[in-house]
Amino acid sequence: MLGALGSLIVKRRRLVMAFWMLFVIAAVVIGGSVTSRLVTDPGGIRGSESEAVTNALEDMGMADPSLVAAVVGLDVEDPATAETVTAATAAVQDIDGVDAAVDRYSVPLPQLTANDGQATLIAITINSDLTEAQTSAVIDEVEETLREIDAPRVIVGGAAMVQIEAVEQNESDLQRAELISMPLVLLVLFLIFGGLLAASLPLLVTVVAVPGTLLILRIAAEFTELSVFALNAATMLGLGLSVDYALLVVSRFRSERRDGFDVHESVVRTVASAGRTVLFSGLTVAVSLLGFLLFDNMIFTSIGIGGMGVVLLAMAAAITLVPAVLAALGHRISVPEPDTERAGLFGTVAHFVQRRAVPVAVAVTVVLVAMAAPFLGARLQIPGAEGLPASLETRELFDLRQDRFADGGADPVVVVAQGSVAALADLRMQVEQVPGVAFAGERPGSPDGTVVLDVIVDGESQGERAETVVGDLRSIETQADIQVGGAAAMLVDGKDQLFGRLPLALAVMALATLVLLFLLTGSVLIPIKAMVMNALSLTATFGVLVWGFQNGALAGVLDFETVGYLSLWAPFLIFFLAFGLSMDYEVFLLSRVAEIHDELVAEGHPHANDEAVRRGLTSTGRIITSAAALIAIVFLSFATASTVEIKALGVGLALAVVLDATVVRMLLVPATMKLLGEWNWWAPAPLRRFHQRFGLSESGAALSKRSAGEDRSDGGNPGGVEPDALPRVELVGAGR
Repeated sequence: MLGALGSLIVKRRRLVMAFWMLFVIAAVVIGGSVTSRLVTDPGGIRGSESEAVTNALEDMGMADPSLVAAVVGLDVEDPATAETVTAATAAVQDIDGVDAAVDRYSVPLPQLTANDGQATLIAITINSDLTEAQTSAVIDEVEETLREIDAPRVIVGGAAMVQIEAVEQNESDLQRAELISMPLVLLVLFLIFGGLLAASLPLLVTVVAVPGTLLILRIAAEFTELSVFALNAATMLGLGLSVDYALLVVSRFRSERRDGFDVHESVVRTVASAGRTVLFSGLTVAVSLLGFLLFDNMIFTSIGIGGMGVVLLAMAAAITLVPAVLAALGHRISVPEPDTERAGLFGTVAHFVQRRAVPVAVAVTVVLVAMAAPFLGARLQIPGAEGLPASLETRELFDLRQDRFADGGADPVVVVAQGSVAALADLRMQVEQVPGVAFAGERPGSPDGTVVLDVIVDGESQGERAETVVGDLRSIETQADIQVGGAAAMLVDGKDQLFGRLPLALAVMALATLVLLFLLTGSVLIPIKAMVMNALSLTATFGVLVWGFQNGALAGVLDFETVGYLSLWAPFLIFFLAFGLSMDYEVFLLSRVAEIHDELVAEGHPHANDEAVRRGLTSTGRIITSAAALIAIVFLSFATASTVEIKALGVGLALAVVLDATVVRMLLVPATMKLLGEWNWWAPAPLRRFHQRFGLSESGAALSKRSAGEDRSDGGNPGGVEPDALPRVELVGAGR
């Protein structure tokens, strides 16, 4: 089928290129407006108790402030200050869309006044029923009004501004990462291919995949709410995988040209071989991203849709657009000289590892476990203003409240209770006696029969003590009906939701991956071993993130202030994104090893397993290493981001890819396969027969022989596999 597609692309190459050009134009025109349709505030945890508290407060007109303004540099006891602040508060209150605006003069709460009496806060609540566009307009008007206060400094921040400035900062970080990574990627591609035309083709796929994903998100936004953070994931994956897949195709084309085929025949053969690899690899990543859709979480759902969209588009462009361009311009791409060094670095490393399989396997496992150890002390929190750059106003307000206000800007645990007067009085006493509670204040304006308590916890708003307090409050035995919300409760509910859905997501992803690897290898043990090694390398990545970001070991190198935790979403994002990328390389390697093993067994080779591993590493080593290096460059460019969360995501993904392409693929895989020997290829008889009929296999040497009418192998390169040849996958019938 793919061979026929290759022939069609050659014949209709201009039509194919025209189609993709029109697609990109349509994607830019239609999808360009997607940002306005994406949600900047993901809201609470769906269906949780903390979300119910938020909704109850909004219904009572007692919602937490959307904006907080600090008036700094005035004596709060001065009558002139009182007049200035109250006038501004009244003006803000009159703005359509503002539900409430309070200051220390209308509501004498101690947390509204700085300890030194030289600053005061105005808390503003915006109507939650407004659309994001309406809310943005209200915020602009409120800001404009507050800026008119005659004071040395007016700082505007709060929850709504955190979301806005975080999104703006992320967009800026994405643009910076693109400007940094693309020239570097182009340079490396130029060094790999030795020509500008061949080097630019992988970037052509990026031009299609990223705008195309905007179109997909724009369409999806018509049917469901999507988070703006889908753009981050789509851009990161789009930049990386587009280069990855196109690199495979262009490398295969040059290999075919080196073998003596003309341009058009090389394109057909490339689509039939490398196209199959890209197809299955893309589906592998897409299956991994499918796990995101199993979480009832807007951010994850959005990333899943955006991620799968960009992966499938990159895959489609790599096996259609790139071959079409090659068919038209391939004669201008240099043909590499035949290699005389057949074993090279990768064969040497494989030979070394196989001779010392036990110590290598033990040493690598010990190192990865040691790297993973810090993850045992991981602290996961929902990120806030503290993770934003110090130059942003929301961060300035956060620091000001921490330094100069009594509550330190702490987010309270919020208790909403309904019941009799006696029951509510008893509840207040029980709340104050909960270990870790510093004090509990009743929020003014509660309707009859209801009380809202703001509970300040000793320590951080989302620290371990705060989580414990949430659990203790929810377990209080009382005659009143109570619900517990606030930042700490949202964190508890978020963890419960994510970890509760995690087993299902892992099961779906694992099952799909195991089936794919079984179809490729015919083995039951190899897929299981691959899953274990992937989990080990990813856990090591998490350990490094805790050490580097939570504990601050990388703060100086990467220029950030440690916040003492990892984002709640980070491990989940990195796991599902990196797992798919790692399985990409696993497919490339294991499919080639399995094919060589089958050939050697048929020939009666006495050491088929060991020789297959060595040849498999040799034949796939260069291309996998190049692909991993390029995608690592893309991900590491996000380490230049200003927000700690994006830095950690970029570093984590890059580290996961590098660990998999080096430590796991070059050391752990050959060591464990040497130790298992022929047991690597074991499968129960029914499954073995199933694989013989429906399995997937490479066809590298056989394809060359069938097409060229001769055996292109030589003694120095068994099987006719060039060192930079790509693994090729085809359906294998019963006559395999």
